[in-house]
Amino acid sequence: MPPMPENPYSIAQAAGAAIRERLGAHRAVLVLGSGWAEVAEGIGEIRASVPMPELPGFPAPSVQGHSGMAHSVDVGGVPLLVLAGRSHLYEGHPVATVVHGVRSAVLCGCEVVMLTNACGSLVAANGPGTPVLISDQLNLTGVTPMGGADPPEGFPARFCDLTELYSPRLRAAAAA
Repeated sequence: MPPMPENPYSIAQAAGAAIRERLGAHRAVLVLGSGWAEVAEGIGEIRASVPMPELPGFPAPSVQGHSGMAHSVDVGGVPLLVLAGRSHLYEGHPVATVVHGVRSAVLCGCEVVMLTNACGSLVAANGPGTPVLISDQLNLTGVTPMGGADPPEGFPARFCDLTELYSPRLRAAAAA
C-alpha cells in the first residue's frame, strides 16, 4: 500500500475536488463502518456513485462489510455524501490514510460528519445490531488523527479542544 504524501491535506484537497466533480456538492457526509454498506440504498435515492479507490488517496477496502463505494444520496431533497467503507489502523494504514475520508469530505464542503461503526459494549443489553450513540471515547492507540503537515485555513489546529467532539445537537437528533 503506498504511503500518504508528506502533506496529507494536499491529497485530501485533490480528493475533495474529485468528489465534487464526480458526485456533486454536499454539506454532510455519512461514513459507513463495518456491516453498514447496504444502508446507503435505504436512506434515499442514490444519484451517483464512484468506487472510492478511483478518488485520490483512498485505498481499496479490505475489511468485510465495506463496499468501497462513495455515493451521492438524495435524502428528502438534501444531497448526502455517503462513504461506504473506510480504512483502519489495525489494517496497517497510517493515521493520514485512516482520516483521509473525513478530511476529503470536509475539504469538498461537508460541514457535518456522521460516523457509523461496529462496536462492542460493556452493557449486556447492547448485543450485536443494537444502535448506540457514542458520547465520548478513549484513544488507546497511541496515535493522534491530528498529525501530519500544518492544516490549511479552516481546519482545527493539531491540538484542539475535543470536549464537545460529538455534537449534542446531532446526538439529540439521532436519538429522536
